[in-house]
Amino acid sequence: MTFEPLLLLLFFAHVIGDFYLQSDNMAQGKLSSDNKKSFPWLCRHSVYYTLVMAIALFVFFKFSLLVLVCFIFITISHIAIDYFKRYVPQKYKPFIVDQTIHITILIITWYILRDSVNLYTFVVNFNQTYFDRINVFNFNPHWNINPYWTVLGMLVVMRPIGYLIKSNELWDFGSMIEPNKPHAGRMIGYLERLIVFFLIVNNALATIGFVITAKSVIRYSEISKTNDEAKIRNQVEYFLIGTLMSMACVFVVHLLLQITHT
Repeated sequence: MTFEPLLLLLFFAHVIGDFYLQSDNMAQGKLSSDNKKSFPWLCRHSVYYTLVMAIALFVFFKFSLLVLVCFIFITISHIAIDYFKRYVPQKYKPFIVDQTIHITILIITWYILRDSVNLYTFVVNFNQTYFDRINVFNFNPHWNINPYWTVLGMLVVMRPIGYLIKSNELWDFGSMIEPNKPHAGRMIGYLERLIVFFLIVNNALATIGFVITAKSVIRYSEISKTNDEAKIRNQVEYFLIGTLMSMACVFVVHLLLQITHT
């Protein structure tokens, strides 16, 4: 059993279960101080997360008692952390702490299982048969990241990084953060980070400047509509800090993928 498949699938399951199968309403609802309101949301999220983690551990890897114990450990700890997170004051950066603990638990699970589990034969055969074809998605082999990790990177730079910036824990944007609802600005952020990620993979770093310029042109007309100089300054700072922070997070994700993969 090599390092890569188990940790990759654990990370995939976590990102999908904790971000892509968790809506804004679910994330906010489970943090309610009213148990009657938070309990249904927490239960729904727990079911989704448990199902995704079960697929990662039981569909791809041969069943064993150790795998079952680790699966129970991951899911119960995840539910417990989500339950107690609502009691953590914002000043202690609950989002960062929450995700750090979740990821640490996944790494501990990988460390326990890494030499004790085996992939099913059909998974190994699929990888051996189709990997060369899938490898066309790895645009720049120089970066030493295979397509599976590239897809994981794509998922991380969109919603997880978006939630991290929106949490105000890297930088306090105050009231400048827009309300929790689908809007074009959020989609622009997703696409922006996704494009930058692919440019980094392709080693086309110089092109990133065009992405930032295009976004600046669009935002300029919006910011310049107001005559309030203080508001304009705040919006410019929000835009500049948010954009640079977003870019920095994409670079960090890519660096971590390189370290993890190698």
